[in-house]
Amino acid sequence: EATGPDGQGAPAFVHSGTGGGGRSTVLVPTAQLGTGSYRVVCTWHGECIPGFPKTYDVVENVSLKTVKVTGRGLSETAALKESSFTIQAWDVGLFSRGVLKVHIDGEQGRLNRTVTELQGRGTYLVSYIAPVPGDYQIHVLSQGKHVLGSPFALAVTMPPQPQLCTA
Repeated sequence: EATGPDGQGAPAFVHSGTGGGGRSTVLVPTAQLGTGSYRVVCTWHGECIPGFPKTYDVVENVSLKTVKVTGRGLSETAALKESSFTIQAWDVGLFSRGVLKVHIDGEQGRLNRTVTELQGRGTYLVSYIAPVPGDYQIHVLSQGKHVLGSPFALAVTMPPQPQLCTA
């Protein structure tokens, strides 16, 4: 259980799994936590686990200004060609927890084949393929609000077709 700055309990559970070839354990709050210091107590069969209790500081939620979105795939690409851009954020679990969301809208509707991969600590690679030329918008949202620069205007052109060229 985590006890917050107001003295109220914030129920949580411990999730164990494997990640990166090693064992990882994450304390997952079952409710939205406000900012402040939390005292966390972990017990097993009623006994306090060694190293606990611990105090953790919960800082302000993801700042829309601290999320950086960069890459050529933000502004231009060719239809039917895989393109990408990078999102740098301070927290490696943002997409898995649903804090950051990406969607790309065009004249034909929303692209449904956007792939987001964790590249390293807090760095995500977003890949997509626009099916047809046209004007699109890339939306990068944090907690439902656009990050700095979003939505991004994306111009999708017809890919070069060298077989149509004559000498």
